[in-house]
Amino acid sequence: MDSEPQYDPPMSEWTENDFDAIQVESGLPVHITMLGPLSEDTIDFYNDQISLLDDFDFEHQIQLFEVVEHEGMAYLITERHSYTNLSQRLTEMSENNTNTDVNELWKLIANIGVAVEELHRVNLIHGNLSPDNIFFDENGTVFLWKSGLYPMPEDETLSDTQIIPYWPEEVLNAHKFSPKTDIYSLGMVLNAVINHPVIFSSSEPDDLIPEVLSYTPSFDSAGIDFLSQCCSSNADDRPTLSFILSQRECVVYVQKMMKDKIDKEKEAQIAIRIKQHELADQLAQKQLVRRQLVADLKEAAKILDNPDS
Repeated sequence: MDSEPQYDPPMSEWTENDFDAIQVESGLPVHITMLGPLSEDTIDFYNDQISLLDDFDFEHQIQLFEVVEHEGMAYLITERHSYTNLSQRLTEMSENNTNTDVNELWKLIANIGVAVEELHRVNLIHGNLSPDNIFFDENGTVFLWKSGLYPMPEDETLSDTQIIPYWPEEVLNAHKFSPKTDIYSLGMVLNAVINHPVIFSSSEPDDLIPEVLSYTPSFDSAGIDFLSQCCSSNADDRPTLSFILSQRECVVYVQKMMKDKIDKEKEAQIAIRIKQHELADQLAQKQLVRRQLVADLKEAAKILDNPDS
C-alpha cells in the first residue's frame, strides 16, 4: 500500500468526513487517523516499524498498513475494527463513579501483559501504551494500537500530550525507549484504572513534562506490590513482563486465555470437518444422481434400439 491509486476514493479526495468510507481497491475497509504534520524521516521511521511488525503473525495487535503523507499531513492507515478502547471504559467509570475490583484488575493486567509480551518476545516494544491505544473486542480480548510508533530517538521534542503522562523519565528527559518503557506505561495505565485518569493542569508539552515528572502514582488501594515498582524512575528497578505474568493471580487468567484459544481452534477444526463431511455428502449425492441418470439414459437407449421389445 504505497501508491495513491490503491485507495478508493483516492487521497486527493480525502476529507475528515469521509474517512469511514475509504477502502483499498481490493474492497478491504480501512481506518484513517490523521497524525498531523510529520517529517519525512519520521514517516520513514514509522513505516520501517510497521514493516518489522508485518514480519510476525501477532494475535493482539491491530494491524497497521502504512503512514502516508497528503497535503502536508501524515495519515495512519490501519485495519478497520469495532473495538472499544480503555479510555472509553474509564470515562464510563468516571461518569458512573465506579471502580475496578481487584479481580478485574488482575484480569486486565494479564490481558494487557500478554498483548505486550508478544512484542517483547521478538525484541519489539510498543512505546505508546496508554488508555487510548488499548482496545477490547466483545469478548474482552485486548488489542494494541500504534505499536512501535513512538518518537525517533533523534526527535528533539515530544509533542503528544495524550501519551506524555504515560512515558517514564528516561523518555521525557533523554528519549530513551526500551521494553522497560512499556512496563512503566503499563503501571501508569493501571494507575488510571485504579484512581481514574490524572488531569494535569498543563496542556503544552514543555509545561506538561515537568508536571508529569513530579507526579507519583499511588497503588495502595489495589494491594498489588509490584505496581509501584512498575512506575519506578529507575528502569532497572521495574519488573519484567515475565515476572508480572508469573504471578499466581495472572497465571489464572493467562491459562484461561490459552484454554479459550485452544477451544476456539478446536471449534474451528470441528467446523471445517463438518463442512468437509457436508461437501462429501453433496458430492456423493451428485455422483448418485449422475449414476442414476447414466443408467436411465442407457435404458432409454435400449428402448430406442429395440422399440418392439
